[in-house]
Amino acid sequence: MGGHGIRAASPLAAPDGEPARTEAVSALAPDPDGGLWIGTRHSLSHWNGSATQRYQTLDRALGAVNSIHVDRRGTVWVGTVGFGVGGVGHLERNGVRFYSRTDGYGGGGVNCLAEDHDGSLWVGSMDGLYRWNGTAFQKLGSNASMRPVIGVAETPDTGIILADNAGGLKRFADGTFRDYSAVKLSPRFLARAIITDRGGGLWIGTNSEGLIHIYRGGIDHFTHADGLSSDTVLSLFEDKEGNIWAGTERGLDRFRDLPVTTTSKREGLSDDTAGSVFASRSGGVWIGTATGLNRVEGRQIAVFNRASGLPSEHIGSIFEDHAGQLWVDSLKELVFGSNGA
Repeated sequence: MGGHGIRAASPLAAPDGEPARTEAVSALAPDPDGGLWIGTRHSLSHWNGSATQRYQTLDRALGAVNSIHVDRRGTVWVGTVGFGVGGVGHLERNGVRFYSRTDGYGGGGVNCLAEDHDGSLWVGSMDGLYRWNGTAFQKLGSNASMRPVIGVAETPDTGIILADNAGGLKRFADGTFRDYSAVKLSPRFLARAIITDRGGGLWIGTNSEGLIHIYRGGIDHFTHADGLSSDTVLSLFEDKEGNIWAGTERGLDRFRDLPVTTTSKREGLSDDTAGSVFASRSGGVWIGTATGLNRVEGRQIAVFNRASGLPSEHIGSIFEDHAGQLWVDSLKELVFGSNGA
């Protein structure tokens, strides 16, 4: 993965008949037709590529638009925050219609909106987790201490993952919230944003510890040292091409799949300097370093050293013969073993 900054920008046109005004943009969502939904502290607007149209609410003040989600049916959902005006609603022809306790929603201000693989809408609110079943909202979690909910995402293997207001991660399963232990959290860990990409990977933006990517049991960690514009990640978004965009305190970064990936001590190698590399015919790659022999297969890395029977941890040449024997030239002597070491 690599980070790439935006090099140029141009302002959007104001709606017809309205003076241009500068507002902090608090929420963005793509329109399937190619447009963009824009939320600010005072408005909900749609940009069609040349101009914007602003939408009003039908029965109340709008409040600050904190989140926008366009579901697979094309319904535009809006989450707002603000004293007495926070809530969840959807866009109708003439404006935004908000839900109330009679619809099952009493969560107040909305921090996030997410859709799962079944098309259900999940709402992270100041009062906990809600789900829309098509006709009404249902509050979830028998241990209701999980509030407010500031982030919701779904992964193929672990289901619904939540970020709470304390910055910790929880997994919702069997009607309760449990600690999510896939990430070894430091005492300073504070999650600010979470999303799941189309491949099932979980991305976690943190408050000073960079960006974390979890996929198939592997964990990648990106910080300012890797090119991230800031170690505090405030928002995350996946575009139609599969790029992950991270909004930080100091800029906007793009992460995309590249044909070259890096394997170093951070991923588990015994040393950053690879003195020799050999691709095994049975799969995987052997890497010789000054501190041991490494076998890399997928995301798994095994390190062989003196404790494994090597006479020296300083590895030179590596070769595999036609019988599958592995030959290793160490600093002290030439050794051989089976392919599986």
